[in-house]
Amino acid sequence: MSYDFYQAANRRDKEKGRTSLVFQLSEADHEALFSLVNFNFSEVPFFSRIKDYYKDASYETEAIPTLMEELRALIQKNMIPGKTAHVIRQLLSVCEKALLEKKNIYCFCD
Repeated sequence: MSYDFYQAANRRDKEKGRTSLVFQLSEADHEALFSLVNFNFSEVPFFSRIKDYYKDASYETEAIPTLMEELRALIQKNMIPGKTAHVIRQLLSVCEKALLEKKNIYCFCD
């Protein structure tokens, strides 16, 4: 089971299934992301929306730049293992794609 990231133009499209799967975060990678030491996750409230693996989260297009700033902060402030840093870079790519396409990001675990 993975934590899936979808893009859709709006919530109505999401509810009607008009989405595109853009990224799947494994449970192991999710655990690695949120077990980073020496980082106060209250400093990254947008990123922390996905902290609960079984809770849905969404990011409106306007919020994506803030999410990207928080992801970059994670990389800059921590000694992050290579695989975890790679996952963060993948999440940044998801954000960039959503911004270019002017879409929202919806996350959930099925």
